[in-house]
Amino acid sequence: MEFLYPLLQGTDSVEVRADVELGGTDQLFNLIQGRHLQEHAGQEPQIVLTTPLLTGLDGGRRCRNRSGITWHCRTAERAIRQLMSISDAQMPAYFQYTTAWPPERIDEVTTELASGELHPNQASGCWPARSSTCITATARDPRPEAEFDRVFKAHDAPAEVPDVTLAGGHARRLSKALVEAGVATSNREAVRAIEAGSVKIDGEVAGEDREVTPAGLEGRVIQVGRRKWARIHSDHAV
Repeated sequence: MEFLYPLLQGTDSVEVRADVELGGTDQLFNLIQGRHLQEHAGQEPQIVLTTPLLTGLDGGRRCRNRSGITWHCRTAERAIRQLMSISDAQMPAYFQYTTAWPPERIDEVTTELASGELHPNQASGCWPARSSTCITATARDPRPEAEFDRVFKAHDAPAEVPDVTLAGGHARRLSKALVEAGVATSNREAVRAIEAGSVKIDGEVAGEDREVTPAGLEGRVIQVGRRKWARIHSDHAV
């Protein structure tokens, strides 16, 4: 397949009599094959123009854990959260390819990062409002960035916590209540989160998988990790 792919792509260039073909830097070999096949067919070889690629959020290939940086990305909140999570080593590339900064500004920030003059947290928070891509949504509406700061920096509850009603007045293990509330996918996952200290009730670590009742949790906010929240209500609350 690796052998046939560049031949098929090169044949496309022959069939459409391409003058110019665009592609990422990872496509350079395939694009060059198009030039060779065009010359073999008696055509003028196409001009090849490549563009750099952004690595994924985990530093791997672009197709994994990607961040939506175009206008059609899902939400500004998600874009902010993802961009804030990139590694320090990836920042220079993201500054270069996702912002409208002039080269001298990119060089300035990159140099300050390398010297330690600028902390990575400060750097990661300075581009959203200036980006020329999807991130410009935050320039029109600063709430997503403020919400990120609230949840991931100040460790406060989100501005909007989903309300969840637990049915029945009987007692059950906290782990089961977490599954019923939709903040855990299984009892095993819930127990692990409790044992790891990742479960909080009104900001206090749950500590153990004790018995709870929906009425006893009425109006209280449950947090699992940093991204799962629920305000509990009981259909048996007095």
